[in-house]
Amino acid sequence: MADDFRPGNVFSGVCPARHVLTVIADKWSLLLIHALAHGGVLRTAELRRRVEGISEKMLIQTLRRLERFGLVSRQAHAEVPPRVEYALTSLGHSLSEPIRALDHWVESHVAEIARAQQVFDQANAPAPAEPSGVIAG
Repeated sequence: MADDFRPGNVFSGVCPARHVLTVIADKWSLLLIHALAHGGVLRTAELRRRVEGISEKMLIQTLRRLERFGLVSRQAHAEVPPRVEYALTSLGHSLSEPIRALDHWVESHVAEIARAQQVFDQANAPAPAEPSGVIAG
């Protein structure tokens, strides 16, 4: 069935590539792929430590979505307590370099972006209201 797919057009609303873009452009997906690219095989707790702020529920949901898309592999070990490890697949590794480049760009330009936001917010702030009910006399 996968052989039926051709390269897509992400600008088309009906293109399946649009759905793929939605999944991989998610903040948590980007961060987890980057973490796995640097960390190799990682357990759930290790991923939560590396990606601060992600909840357990969101971590598991995102990993399952990435696994479904063939970007992450999951290895469950029959031990007590159970041990589950995640790693990038070859497809995931092929995506990790563009993600690292995007992360590096964001880190390099975050101060410039913050300044632009500040300038925008100041230029678009509502004018101060005139005092009401005060009669000069």
